[in-house]
Amino acid sequence: MPGSGDMKIPINAGTLDQHRVAIRVMDYDWGKKDDLLGEILVDANALVQQQAAGGGAPLTFNLMNKGKQGKGTITLSVSILNIQLPMIQPDGQIAASAQVLFIKCHNAQGLKSGDWIGKNDVYIQVGV
Repeated sequence: MPGSGDMKIPINAGTLDQHRVAIRVMDYDWGKKDDLLGEILVDANALVQQQAAGGGAPLTFNLMNKGKQGKGTITLSVSILNIQLPMIQPDGQIAASAQVLFIKCHNAQGLKSGDWIGKNDVYIQVGV
């Protein structure tokens, strides 16, 4: 669905080099624990710089599983966006804009099977 792979994570671009981003490809299992199909762990600053160095072309990564080469790939675009949202700061002031790390997942391919029967119900988790 359009926009379903778009993730916006509030972040301060000035501290981008202090953050690592975990991106996990998961299989939804109704009534059970969801299956991890693969993941990547990358430095947020390096991710943004790599995207810019590639002229904005999407980045493709091999997925890992438990620290070892896994099955499948994930293709992403990454940028820093300034968005206009009224946000109350800790000091009570209202900020008119905020920065977000914008990650767009274009696709995840060649994934291992998470189900014995049927197809994977794939979703993406992102954490900073």
